[in-house]
Amino acid sequence: MIPLLWKYLVEGRTSGSDVVIVVTKLSLTGKLVIITIYVE
Repeated sequence: MIPLLWKYLVEGRTSGSDVVIVVTKLSLTGKLVIITIYVE
């Protein structure tokens, strides 16, 4: 079982080559919930 209180950072690039970091967590139903999106 994955702890429900953990938050995850996902880093990637947009189609315009900007770096994006997304703060996510897992919901009680197992779905990934996006909390915040940062564009660097």
